[in-house]
Amino acid sequence: MKHWIIGLAVIFLIFFAYSIFNGTPWGKEAMKEESAKYLQEKYGDKMEIESVEYDFDNSSYFIYRYYTVVHLKRDPQIQFKLSKYDGKMVDNYFLSYWEYEVKNEIKQQFHQISSVSFLLRSNPLENLSEGNRINPPSYHEIKGEIKDEDSSDLRLWINVNEDIQDNIMNTLLEIVLFLKEKEYKLSAIQFKFENQIHTSYYLNSADLKDIIDHDSLINKLK
Repeated sequence: MKHWIIGLAVIFLIFFAYSIFNGTPWGKEAMKEESAKYLQEKYGDKMEIESVEYDFDNSSYFIYRYYTVVHLKRDPQIQFKLSKYDGKMVDNYFLSYWEYEVKNEIKQQFHQISSVSFLLRSNPLENLSEGNRINPPSYHEIKGEIKDEDSSDLRLWINVNEDIQDNIMNTLLEIVLFLKEKEYKLSAIQFKFENQIHTSYYLNSADLKDIIDHDSLINKLK
């Protein structure tokens, strides 16, 4: 009898330790069901659940939090999260939609850019009518609503090969002039170079207006 009690205690402790770092199966299932209902009511059948993940950073003892990873059915690359705060389900679909739009636009314009990091801090339409929930207005239509303190950093990873090795500044100038022309709402721009160790440049967005040629670019880069 004693061995059974010890065995059960050990199993309980193992499961408890596991649940702290991974949540519980029934908790994930409950989140999935609630997410499916929320998505159906808000977006109809246009979204698809990929998985339910344990939110370790926002969980505590016996209070387990989860988030649901979802994508737009017609374009699985537009992926967003659905979470629950204070008993209310919320999602960041609009933010993910605009982030994907910006990343895609920049990468299509410059094949040298291998990766783009762009993260909006808040939804500028949060307190306004959402209108078409599946097809939100484009980033360029809403960028004027973004507050300065919510402007995003833009990080660009550039693949440095033999074709642009000797023309890095030309490439940077082309990118900067493009961002300037498109009037992206940014707080800062960081350029990182692949295949080169410890090489990066930083540019304050406030300096964009002063950049017109190589000399002005070099003077502003940090």
